[in-house]
Amino acid sequence: MVQHSRSLRVAAGLVTGLLTLIGTTTAAPAARADAPAASPARAPSTVGVADRRDDTRAASTEDDAPLALTIDALDPGVLPRTGPVTISGTITNTDDVAWNEIHLYPYLNTDDCRADGTCGGPMTTVEELVEAADSDPETPVGERITDLEIRDTVTELAPGATMTFGLTIPQRVLRQEIGDPEPGVYWFGVHASGYSEDTPRDDFADGRARTFLPYVPTGKEAPAGTVDAAVVLPLRAPITHRADGSLTRTKRWERRLSADGYLGRMLGFGEAADGRTVSWLVDPAVLDTVRKLANGNVPRQLLPDVPEDDGEGDGGESESPTDEETTEEPEVDLDTAPGVDGLPNAQPWLDRAQPALTGEEILTLPYGDPDLSGAGTATADLYAAARDQQGDVLSAWNAATTPAVAGPDGYLAPDVFAELSDEPVALLTDRMFGQQEYPDGAPATGEVDGAAVAVTSSAAASGGPGPNDRQTAVALRQRLLSEAALRLVEDDLAPDPVLLEIPATVSADDADEFWDGLDQPWLSLTGVGPVVAGERTAIDADSLTYPDEQAAQEQQPSLYGEAELLTRSGATLQSILGEDSTVGGEVTREALAGTSFELRGDDRATTRLSVSRARIDRRLGSVEISAPPGVTLSSSSGRFSVTISNDLEYIVQVQVVADGDSGVEIDAGDPIVLGADSRTSVSLEVHTTRPGVHDVRLELTDIEGEPLGSSDTVPVRSGQVSIVIWGIIGAGVAILFVAIAIRLIKRIRRARASRR
Repeated sequence: MVQHSRSLRVAAGLVTGLLTLIGTTTAAPAARADAPAASPARAPSTVGVADRRDDTRAASTEDDAPLALTIDALDPGVLPRTGPVTISGTITNTDDVAWNEIHLYPYLNTDDCRADGTCGGPMTTVEELVEAADSDPETPVGERITDLEIRDTVTELAPGATMTFGLTIPQRVLRQEIGDPEPGVYWFGVHASGYSEDTPRDDFADGRARTFLPYVPTGKEAPAGTVDAAVVLPLRAPITHRADGSLTRTKRWERRLSADGYLGRMLGFGEAADGRTVSWLVDPAVLDTVRKLANGNVPRQLLPDVPEDDGEGDGGESESPTDEETTEEPEVDLDTAPGVDGLPNAQPWLDRAQPALTGEEILTLPYGDPDLSGAGTATADLYAAARDQQGDVLSAWNAATTPAVAGPDGYLAPDVFAELSDEPVALLTDRMFGQQEYPDGAPATGEVDGAAVAVTSSAAASGGPGPNDRQTAVALRQRLLSEAALRLVEDDLAPDPVLLEIPATVSADDADEFWDGLDQPWLSLTGVGPVVAGERTAIDADSLTYPDEQAAQEQQPSLYGEAELLTRSGATLQSILGEDSTVGGEVTREALAGTSFELRGDDRATTRLSVSRARIDRRLGSVEISAPPGVTLSSSSGRFSVTISNDLEYIVQVQVVADGDSGVEIDAGDPIVLGADSRTSVSLEVHTTRPGVHDVRLELTDIEGEPLGSSDTVPVRSGQVSIVIWGIIGAGVAILFVAIAIRLIKRIRRARASRR
């Protein structure tokens, strides 16, 4: 249904509409693009730098026009001085009645438009461009070019129907409209004008699409310098695991890797660069995850080619959280993921990713993309652990990488920088540079605590003006070109570079349009590395702006504590399994991924880690020690035996650690090797220094002394009775010898007496 506000247009355009219906419309006078108004399109310079950085509002895409237009191609992306401009796209009838004789006109803010005072000339500042992008789509910004040779017409468009259009504006027409263009950014777009049974034709636009068209002089008037531009394509995603190490949410990964999914679209966008410089921002864990999915998503391996399996059964694949995850206390395992054929989209995506990334600039995030901003006192250890983990896929590709850090939307807590041990490249949004500390705007590049800072343009990433989608490939390209052109207008010798991180919502359908339009003589497409390689502005971390909203979204401290415990359990399990096991590294990677920026707001993140740790701790607890109920020593030293059992299906190496009071010492001996599903008796030597009962705690650990979880306590009784016993024995022997001596003396005396 036509919106109520359009009814106001009926009366104003009645006469024109009636003439059009009887076929008397001509192209003679230039029709006004929108409702008459005196307000100029050239925005006054009232937008401050802080507003430009901190205001993240998207331009309203609400438009009551019954016809929705898109711009799918624009060639060239700048106002040319030779040759035509071609523009094409689609028109869709969003009304519930048919529209007829829809004329499609190009429009721009021409010399005539500027002369009559109803709209301004080219925009020449970033502030003007920001306000223009956020302006009401019905704001008058230019005049239609009504040359009949240029106009395209759709005879009839049914409700919900979509058709394509194409317009070509010759150079002669461009010169008529703008005889002597000025450096800056012009408005450019398409208006649709038609009629329906409810609405006659009038001077108002029944549909519109708007974009920016920069102009940079060529020839003798060309600027002396060029603008460096870097385009960053992020490959980041939330990664979650079951307790057995297999991946959850695999159906989401299948969609994510499809041509229309986020990772599929981002890869397709980069492939369209076709040899042009691309900067990839990559979490190595994403590539390893895709490979795991391609290989069947098997559970973690305790030993090479031996997946973890405790006979608890297989769980079917489901998007239901109750099947894939649990919020119960970690006494019960999550369902074990079946070893199935790889996800259909996984290996094809990897096969495409290797040539797309290899040879390009790869900025690697810490493994798992942990939320460094929320880690607090654990930041240094967390970052070091994440950097120690090398991505298997990137390593196999022998890809050259550069360490980088980047938070969501370009925000990173200022206290993080002091904990970054390898001086990475930090990608920060220009919104972190507040007006109070940086009244002249964000620096182009900088350095904070040894880390190079590359400042990304939040304005460029916001895209073009409404009412059409602001972040299409063409809209982003035109915004990037416009930002670069204005920096060149400001300083044509050494303009600041512009860095654009492609938003996750971008479509790859028209990606070739994005890259082809960047081939401009005044624009140098480069990588982030070369941008930050030059002179850098010293940045004090305390001067950076970190909004409360970002701090409120940080991961909770309990998550980092659980990740640390999980990592320690995994390392202990690997230690008892021996050098052939790599399970510790797998568990560490799972723990790191579990603390990711991408999992902010996931209230089950901590539970997943605790359930995984409980499973590993039960494996460790399968190796047990059993001591006798009590030991009584006949002297200050002695020996007794304990039983060690191994219920795992793997050979393990452990040792016994004893702890008692100061009156007893236990020699536990050398490490013990147990076969799978076996038990053995181990003799321990005990020494006491005072009589009494000593409680000795015996605990199983790995060879590094990390507890496995099994322990037992044995009371050792030492009476120190040996001196008394020997005294009694000695006295008895003495009495015996005295008795013998007495008897011998008596016998001798009797014998002598008898001889007399």
